[in-house]
Amino acid sequence: SAAWALKYPRFTCNVTTVHLPTPTAEFHWTYRAKPMNRRLGGVIYWRTAALQGNVMRTVMSRQSFEREISASEAQQVNAAIPTFDNNMSIVEETQSPGSGQSSALPFTGEPDWTADASFCSPPAK
Repeated sequence: SAAWALKYPRFTCNVTTVHLPTPTAEFHWTYRAKPMNRRLGGVIYWRTAALQGNVMRTVMSRQSFEREISASEAQQVNAAIPTFDNNMSIVEETQSPGSGQSSALPFTGEPDWTADASFCSPPAK
């Protein structure tokens, strides 16, 4: 029946950019990385990913927005664990006709991380 303490304040952001070999007529790149924007147990989990040509980019963040959660909220979090998709992103080379997956990258170039934290947060509604 005790409350569950969280690491607060806490904010982490991880950005991964992978420059892959150029696709060929016989092989192309695909990826699996479901987008996420979920509040769970006092924490916001957010992820976006995209593949464009031979560049794969994933941005993930985790932000605590409460100091603690109640015992009943902790039970809800435990019940949600089986459906929580926080798996790694996967990039793979596939042999098949077509151009593979392509989508707009979460951002282009290399941003000034000290000036704009919006790259690590869900878009404003």
